[in-house]
Amino acid sequence: MCSIERNSNDGIHSSSGYFSSIFVNNTVIKGHTGSIGIYSYRWYASSYTENITIINSELSNNRLQSVYMYCYYCYYSVLTIINTTFESNFDRSSVEVYHSGEVSISIIGNSFHNCRGNYPVIGLSKVGHQSDLKVFDNTFRNSYAVVSVNGPDSIMPINIQGNVFMNNTQVSSNSKTSLITISNARLNFTRNTVQSCLMYSLVDIKDGVEHIFSQNKFIDNLLTPCYIKVESIFNRTHAISASYNFWGDTDTDTIKSKICDFFVDSRAALVTVEQFYIDITMLSTLNISNAFEFIQQSDENVYIVEGIFDSSVPLLFPEDSILLLNRSILIAENGDVQISKASFNFSQDRGIRSYGKLEITYSELQGRDLKWTGLHIYEKGLNLQNVTLRDVEMCIEVLESCDVNIDSITVWNTDNFLVADEFIGELDIYFRNSNITVNNEMLKVEFRKSNSIVIRDDSSIFSSVTFISENTFHQGIDCVKIDVHNSDLNLTISDNLFVENVGSTAVLNLLQPNVNVPPILLLGNIFQNNLNTILLFRSPNMFIFHNIFENPNGTFNIKINSAAQYQNEIVNASLNFWGTTDVKEIGQKIYDKNYDDTLMDVLFRPYLGSRNFSDIQNEEPPFISSTGDVGGRVNGELTLTVDRSPYTVTANIEVGEFDTLTLDPGVTLLFNKDFGINVVGTLIVNGSSEMPVMMLESVYGEAWRGIDIDTAEVELNLESLTSLTDIMELPNELKALLVTMKLDGKEPDWKFTTSSDQVSVQSTWIKAREPDTTSRKPEPALKSKNKPPFTRRLNTNRYAQLMVTKTAVVPAAEQQQTTEARVDHNTQT
Repeated sequence: MCSIERNSNDGIHSSSGYFSSIFVNNTVIKGHTGSIGIYSYRWYASSYTENITIINSELSNNRLQSVYMYCYYCYYSVLTIINTTFESNFDRSSVEVYHSGEVSISIIGNSFHNCRGNYPVIGLSKVGHQSDLKVFDNTFRNSYAVVSVNGPDSIMPINIQGNVFMNNTQVSSNSKTSLITISNARLNFTRNTVQSCLMYSLVDIKDGVEHIFSQNKFIDNLLTPCYIKVESIFNRTHAISASYNFWGDTDTDTIKSKICDFFVDSRAALVTVEQFYIDITMLSTLNISNAFEFIQQSDENVYIVEGIFDSSVPLLFPEDSILLLNRSILIAENGDVQISKASFNFSQDRGIRSYGKLEITYSELQGRDLKWTGLHIYEKGLNLQNVTLRDVEMCIEVLESCDVNIDSITVWNTDNFLVADEFIGELDIYFRNSNITVNNEMLKVEFRKSNSIVIRDDSSIFSSVTFISENTFHQGIDCVKIDVHNSDLNLTISDNLFVENVGSTAVLNLLQPNVNVPPILLLGNIFQNNLNTILLFRSPNMFIFHNIFENPNGTFNIKINSAAQYQNEIVNASLNFWGTTDVKEIGQKIYDKNYDDTLMDVLFRPYLGSRNFSDIQNEEPPFISSTGDVGGRVNGELTLTVDRSPYTVTANIEVGEFDTLTLDPGVTLLFNKDFGINVVGTLIVNGSSEMPVMMLESVYGEAWRGIDIDTAEVELNLESLTSLTDIMELPNELKALLVTMKLDGKEPDWKFTTSSDQVSVQSTWIKAREPDTTSRKPEPALKSKNKPPFTRRLNTNRYAQLMVTKTAVVPAAEQQQTTEARVDHNTQT
C-alpha cells in the first residue's frame, strides 16, 4: 500500500522524451491542490511507446486532472485504468488524454463519484488515427458531464458498455450539458443503465451516422429533454440505429419526443427505433413507427401533421386548414404532396424534407414560436405559388439537381432565402412577381463539380444585396445564368471560384437587359482555367473590378451581347488581373466594340499587373509589338514599310485625330478576325501597279472588319476601285460615282477626303494593273461581313442628302486629266 498525498505540485510527474512505463498499484494519490495526480508529459517521442497502468488505486481531491496523458508528437501509447476510485476531483477532468499519435485506452471496472469539475470526467481530444476507447463496467455517480470524445475521424471506435450512470446532473439549468458527447468517432453504446439523470441530453452525437444504441435501460430520466440528441447532418441512405432499448415508458409519443433527431430538427440525421422493450426485464417488445400522421383536433380545421409520407396517392389537405407541425415531415421519393389554401405553423427547428413532389399554393408558412428550418428539396423540385414564408432560418435548401419555381411569393423575417451548400448538380430557379426580404444572403450556392445554376426573374422585388458569394464552381458547364426582367434585383457576385468550367454559352451569363435596374457588381472572383467564353452580359449597368481572369485557353474573358441601344455605352472593367500584362492580349480576349461596332466599349485600363491589388498598371501598348504584329493607337506619324511586311493586325488600328498612318508600296496587312482600321486622322495608302498594298484576312474565310472613316483624310493609290468599295464603308451614292469613274483598261490614281459637310474625290488615270496569277488565294475578298449602311462613327444623316455636283467620264487618250466630284450635304439630291 502506497500513499502520495497533499503535495503542492503533481503526485507523479514523468516528462522523459524516451520510452516510459508507469505502473501504479494499490496506491492512494490525493489532495494535490496545486496540480495533477499523475502527469505524463511528452513533447516529441515519435519512435517510443508509452505505457501507463493504474489498478486497485484511489485518486481523489486533486485540483486539476487526476490522470493527464499529454503528447504533442508521439507514436503509440497505452493507458489502462482498472478497479480504481476517482472521487471529488474538481476543476478539470478525472482522466484526460491529449495525444497526437495512436493511443489505446481501457477504463474498466472503476468508480467515479462526485467529479464535478468544469470538464467531463473522461476527456479525449486530438487523438491519432487507429486509436480506440473502451469504457466498460464503470459506475458514474453524482457528476456532471461524464465522457467527451473528439476523435480523429468517424471510424474511431468508442465502446461504452455495461456502465451505470446515476444521479448525474448538468452544471446549471442553462448550461446545456450532455452526459456523453461524441464527435469524429463511432459510438457503440450497449448494455448501459442510465438512471435519474438530469441533463440537457444524455448522449449528444455531433456527427456521423454509424452509431449503435442497443440493450440499454433509460430509467427515470423524464426531466431530460433528449435521451439521444443528433447533430449529425441528415443522411439520405443511413440512419442511427436505436432499436431494442428500454426507454422507461411504453407510450410511443413519449419515446419519440425523447429522441431528438430529424423529427425535432429537420437538418439532423434520422434515428430508427423499430422495436423497443416494454419493461425493465427486457423480455417483450413493441413496434414503433414514424409513419405519416394526420390528426384532426377538436377544432375541425386544425390538424397535427408529422412523420414520413411515402404514398404515391396525392395527399390533398382540406382547404383553409391550420396545420401544426410539432415534428418534421419527410416526403419519400414516391410521395406526392399538394397543399392549397392552408396555414402552416412550425415549431422551432421543424421543417419539410422532400424527395418527392411538393407543391404549395395560396398558403402561409410561419414559425409558431421561434424560427423553423425551411423546405429541404431534392430532385423532384418545388413549386410555390401565392405563398408567404416567414419566421424561417432558411426558406429553401436545395440538395440535388432540380427546378424551383417561385411565383408571386412573399418572404420576410428570414436569414437566407435559398441555400445549396456543396451542391452537385444543376439548378434552375424561376422567380416571378415575388417580394423577397432577407436579413442575410438571399441566395448562397456552393458548387463542387459539374454544376450550373440558372436564375430567371420577372417583376420581383428583392431586398438582399449579396446574391451569389463564396461559392465554388468546378468542372461545370455554363455555371451561372441570371435572366431578370423588370426586376429590382440588386446583384453582387463576389468572392466565388470558377475553375475548369466549359462555357457552351458562357461560364457566367448575365442577361440583365434594362439600364433602369440596379447594377450588377462583380467583385473579387477568381476565374481560372476555364474554356470558351467566361463572362457574357448585355447591360451596361455593370461594375467589374478586383477579379482575377487566368484562362489561357479561354476564347474571351468578357463578351458583350447587347442590343443596339447600348452601343455608345461604356462598361468599367478596370483594376482586374487578366493573367497577363500584355495589353494587346488583354484586349483580344474582350469582345466589345473593337470587334463589333454595334456593341458597347469595355474599359479595362488601368489594370492589375498581378494578383496584388496594389500592382496597378496603365501602359499604352506599342503599335508595333516585339513580334512585328501591329494594332492599337498610331500615336503621331507612322509609316509601315515593305521590308517588314507582311504585318499581322492583332487589334484594331486606331488612327487618331492628330495621327497619320502611311502604308508604303508593297505593304501587306493580314487582319485577324473582326479587326479593322478606324480612321479619325489621316490614312495614306501608297499602292502602285507594281507594288500594290494588300489588305487581307489572316485566316482564309475569317472576315476582317474593314476601314471605318470618321471626319478623316484618306489618300489611297489602289489597283482596284471595286476593292475599295468592298473594304470601305461608303454611302451607296458615292460607290456608284466611283464605279462610273472606272474606264476600260484604265483605273484612277485618286485622293479621297471627307469632312463633316462634304466629300470630294480627285482622280488621275494610270495604266491598269494586270491580274495577279500568282496570288496565294484566288481573288480573296477584302471584306465579307454583312453590315447595315454606314452607321458607325459617322452621323447617320451625314450622307442622307448627297448630290454629285460634277461627274466626269474621261476618254482614255486624255492622260493626267483630273476629274473632281464634290458632295455638298447642304444641298438636297
